[in-house]
Amino acid sequence: SEQIVFSEVDYSKVKKVKGLEITFVTTAKKDKNAKKLLELLGMPFEKEKK
Repeated sequence: SEQIVFSEVDYSKVKKVKGLEITFVTTAKKDKNAKKLLELLGMPFEKEKK
C-alpha cells in the first residue's frame, strides 16, 4: 500500500510515493479467530491454495 490510499492526501501534492506497512495485533487466542475478525473488518486475503 501507499499513502495515497487515504482520501485526506492530495495526490497532486505528492512528490514521491512512499510505501506503507501496517501491523495488526489482536487478542484472539487462535489464528482462525483473528483472521475472521480481520475479514469482517474488510481485510482482503489471498485464497488458500489446496
